[in-house]
Amino acid sequence: MHRTVRLDLGRLIGRAAMAGRRGASASVAAGMVPVAQGGDGGGSVRIPAAFCHLVGLKPSVGRVSAGPGKSSRWGHSVPAVVTRTVRDTAAVLDAVSGGAPGDLGGPAPLPPGGLAAMVGRDPGRLRVGVLAHAPDHAPQVADEVREAVLDTARILERLGHEVEEAYPARMLEPRCLEAFFDALSVTAAQSVEALTRELGEEPGPDDLDPVTWLWVRRGREITGLELAGALVWQNGLRAAMAHWWQGFDLLLSPVFATPPGPVGWPWREPDGLQKSVDVLTFTAPFNTTGRPAIAVPAALTESGEPIGIQLAAAYGREDLLVSVAALLEAERPWASHRPQVFPAEGM
Repeated sequence: MHRTVRLDLGRLIGRAAMAGRRGASASVAAGMVPVAQGGDGGGSVRIPAAFCHLVGLKPSVGRVSAGPGKSSRWGHSVPAVVTRTVRDTAAVLDAVSGGAPGDLGGPAPLPPGGLAAMVGRDPGRLRVGVLAHAPDHAPQVADEVREAVLDTARILERLGHEVEEAYPARMLEPRCLEAFFDALSVTAAQSVEALTRELGEEPGPDDLDPVTWLWVRRGREITGLELAGALVWQNGLRAAMAHWWQGFDLLLSPVFATPPGPVGWPWREPDGLQKSVDVLTFTAPFNTTGRPAIAVPAALTESGEPIGIQLAAAYGREDLLVSVAALLEAERPWASHRPQVFPAEGM
């Protein structure tokens, strides 16, 4: 029995192999644990959640403290969780949200009753922008993923919300991911330097996966002027995003352009390193801007592969994300969709 569970679980882990939270998401999907924690610095919680038919909410920067006197070395990486239901995600974030001595500040306090109180609550009529395509320089959105986004848009429209094709155009510019990875690469190189001081030995290519090693090499090569340029561009992105959100409440988009790939994708492909950058088209902009975003299940392909969609909101508006995600969960319940390894009820 145990051998069968391990083999089947390996297939689940492959669904989340795109990002580093593969084991956590696979464990929740397989019923081993009800909730798992991770850090989302570019999509590392939302993408595995989408690949494993789970809920993954990246909070606003500052919503969950790194701890007294602590700071995240990974820029806008924030603590996040994956669960099977919106209610579980809301309950966990209610429990861990809050500041600590030394924090620079954060979003406004959660509403009375916390996020859990938003499950089942009518958010009022919202204006929702829809982004269902990728820019020319990135992997194109597969037909099944696009249909999942558009089907979600139709559900929201039927529920009374104003839905239209609209999005912050700047998040689809090539410079958006270029600037993100310039800043991330410097942080990766800095992290390796800190690890070298701690261990007394410098990690090499054999100690790091190819993508991380690519980031480290780039981080060591980038000049101060190049880094400053990336940071200035990111500030402009934040301003453009803030302007767009003055007219909209939510942005609906894919989490990932395609259904889940096989184990090791895309690292083992000839252009895998470039694809490791391109795949963050829909998720990384919300790490740059610090805005909250949630991934929720939307559909299954004909072969049973999960497809998730993403909802993003203005800074500090996790309440809207939870409320609308719960509406979608009520319209198309997903918690009953379980892999064969899921334990029987009562076990």
